[in-house]
Amino acid sequence: MRIRYFPGANTSQGFVSLFQYIAPPWESEHFTYVLKGGPGTGKNTLMKKLAAFASSAGYTVEEFSCASDPESLDAVRIKEKRIIMLDGTAPHIVDPVYPGAADKIVDLGFFKDIKELKNKKERLKRLTKENKSHYKFAYSYLSSSRKLKESALESVEEALDKESIFDLLLNLLCKVSETGTLSRYLFAKTFTPLGALDYTDKITRDKTTYYFGGLSGYFFLKYANELLLNVRKTVLPDSIFPESPMGIILHDTPVALIWDITCNENTDYYLRQPPAEIKTNLKIANELENIASEEIKKCKEIHDEIESIYKNHVDFEKVEKKAEQIIEEIGF
Repeated sequence: MRIRYFPGANTSQGFVSLFQYIAPPWESEHFTYVLKGGPGTGKNTLMKKLAAFASSAGYTVEEFSCASDPESLDAVRIKEKRIIMLDGTAPHIVDPVYPGAADKIVDLGFFKDIKELKNKKERLKRLTKENKSHYKFAYSYLSSSRKLKESALESVEEALDKESIFDLLLNLLCKVSETGTLSRYLFAKTFTPLGALDYTDKITRDKTTYYFGGLSGYFFLKYANELLLNVRKTVLPDSIFPESPMGIILHDTPVALIWDITCNENTDYYLRQPPAEIKTNLKIANELENIASEEIKKCKEIHDEIESIYKNHVDFEKVEKKAEQIIEEIGF
């Protein structure tokens, strides 16, 4: 079985990393392979190879997509083997905590023609600067979208029938038993070069899923998270409001709760008087989010150019040899 998450996301608060939750906090310690090396040095290829070997052998594989290039992986987790392999380079820099004992650096930075690569330094610096600039624009658009949605949410909260909402949630969750306070946090949805990409349906496919639509769905998930404080769960943060859940997956009960603002299961009938400005605010917010995705698309185009420069100078024979050693070491 293969499951997909985003371990980091492009949000209204910039890039938010949740790499520390790749291993669930309630499970025993995993051994982590931290991949280092520049763009185009084979990190993604090695992780995909590991995922394919593990999946074909019948292991549960969690694949963690890169928010800035969903076709690439940021990490892989093999559940039964308690193995993690992840990209430890920027923007989610990860370094071993207990080298050799609980984690290990795998350096794939095997370069040839170093002198020629150094001659590309100024071009690489220019492209990197352009890349950061487009991310800055993207995050400013997402931040503006957040402000519009915050304004709408404030109006919605004032009109909410909170008592009825809590009654519904208490009835829905009455059979959920308290199993501990540990929670795992990972993104199911983020803004990518392909637009807003959502893995929620894949993550919840084995669950009975309750959807809460409209802006009031935000509060359903917020209140549900408070009621489930002492329950083992995976919280799926929202990309515009990364401090708030857009999804909650319960691990000892086959139940998932999802806020989908576009969902037909509209919960705005819990509003005493729906605010008139909601539709306008949401329309403009969605336009800003689409523009942000276009900026992230430009980032990927620049990153692809940077990667192409490095690829011309990578000693892939050495990279492949190192990859084979690691796969053999893991036991595939």
